[in-house]
Amino acid sequence: AALDGLDNTKLDTTSSTFNLLNTTATTINFGGAATALTIGATTGSTTIRNRLSVPFSNATEILGYQAANVATGANRSVIFGNQAAFNATLPNDATYIGYRAAYNITTPAGGTVIGTEAGYSATSASHGTLIGYRAGYGVSGSLNGLTFVGHNAGYSSTSTTTAIGYEAGYGASQYGTFVGYNAGYTASTSCVFVGNDAGAYAGTGTKVNTVGIGNSAGLYSGGTGCVFIGNEAGRGISAYVGNYATVVGAEAGRHIVSSGNSWNTFLGYRAGYGVSGQSTGASNVFIGANAGRTFTTANENVMIGQDAGQACSTDANNVYVGTRAAYSATGVNYSVAVGSYAGYLRTALGTATLVGYQAGYAAGTAGTIIGYQAGVSNTSNAPTIVGHQAGYFGSGSGNTYLGQEAGYGVSGQTTATNSVGVGQRALYALTSGSNNVAVGVEAGRTLSNGSNNVALGKDALQ
Repeated sequence: AALDGLDNTKLDTTSSTFNLLNTTATTINFGGAATALTIGATTGSTTIRNRLSVPFSNATEILGYQAANVATGANRSVIFGNQAAFNATLPNDATYIGYRAAYNITTPAGGTVIGTEAGYSATSASHGTLIGYRAGYGVSGSLNGLTFVGHNAGYSSTSTTTAIGYEAGYGASQYGTFVGYNAGYTASTSCVFVGNDAGAYAGTGTKVNTVGIGNSAGLYSGGTGCVFIGNEAGRGISAYVGNYATVVGAEAGRHIVSSGNSWNTFLGYRAGYGVSGQSTGASNVFIGANAGRTFTTANENVMIGQDAGQACSTDANNVYVGTRAAYSATGVNYSVAVGSYAGYLRTALGTATLVGYQAGYAAGTAGTIIGYQAGVSNTSNAPTIVGHQAGYFGSGSGNTYLGQEAGYGVSGQTTATNSVGVGQRALYALTSGSNNVAVGVEAGRTLSNGSNNVALGKDALQ
């Protein structure tokens, strides 16, 4: 293009295209003494076809409007972005990339801050690593020991915290490790939350020394010394402060609420699952899938086994051990059911002691029933039955049967009351009557009805 004019201040042309230098020059020095350099119009684009080096000093490159605006020197640093490290005076070993990344840092040393307004409020980088939009945005003071990766991750956290995920560790936390969407969102100290929404909310509570692993594990917890492992384990439905709970299993402790939920141990799928808005009980041990599933204000219970005590509600001081032991019991206190299906159909155990497979299976109350299928169909109140299949069909009240198949009875017919049978098959066939006593092997074995009989010795009263 032809030049229209050449003087001491400008070089211009009327042509829309202008080639300044020929194609043979491979090394070009331009504006070497310039302290202010403007290239291009305020709109459009600038294309640089090969690698761009923007050296500042001592292996440092700075690029962006007002990037490192007040820096007087730098060593081994990379600062790219509009107003990135705006207030840094002497950045050393630092990497700051993004609009206003590390904006207020004045004494950076060794930090890595990447993302729009990441680390915006911090005054010292000191080996922190922040990556993501506004990661660590609200952290004041030093970034020392902080690792935040994700949108708003560690937004206002402090003191040796690691947060990875969207808004993970968002709140004012310290000494924590948070991984997952919203993990550890609210304030906490020395906590570990891994999973989406794990430990995310706690109202005014502050979680301390708590571990939550799994989606929404410990979501609303605000207590101290808790462990929540499993999808929605210890999730809760609103902010609660429960201390020293151990909850392991998918949806275990799902509905626990309020400050009363302390010292609970729930292990298994939906163990201690609870009832929405009502589960405030404490000091319970529920182990097994659905163990203690519907508890509300239940306290100081031990329920071990699949579905053990699954219908409990306000129960207290009970021990149920075995698959579906005391399965239907609710509102019961001071009872013991040990053995698979022991007390299975009993809704009101009273103060029963049931030990053995299907011991006290039917819907009776209170009493002591011990042995394999002892009192399995017994619906009476307060019997004492000990022995293999002793009192199997009995439904009358006030009976005492001790021995294998003692007081065995007949299905649907055994209503005898206040009788005593001691010995193998004593009073075996008794169906009706009252106040009978038989002591000895097969004593009164064939007696089917009658009252006020006494049989002493082997085969007595046959």
